[in-house]
Amino acid sequence: VSIKHYDDRKHVQMTGVSNVAIIENIKYAAQIIPDIKAFIMINKGKNDSLCDARGYADLLKECGIKKLILKTYDCKSLTYYAEVFAMKGIEVEVVSVT
Repeated sequence: VSIKHYDDRKHVQMTGVSNVAIIENIKYAAQIIPDIKAFIMINKGKNDSLCDARGYADLLKECGIKKLILKTYDCKSLTYYAEVFAMKGIEVEVVSVT
């Protein structure tokens, strides 16, 4: 499952649609598919801050997600993203795009 932004207002700005139904679908999917992975693309200036990492971690924990694929062009943000998700008990797989 993929989510563009944990914050509904910012999700609407990025995609033109709310993330409310998407989050409900993620919660449902996590209940019926225990090993489901979430996917987040980290974009510089849009969702690459420590605050963003915490927001995503809180959301995914609330949804019951235990595994995450992070994809980024900017390796600096990966360090705190990985640490924040580890503290929430979410396993992280990193895909770095060069």
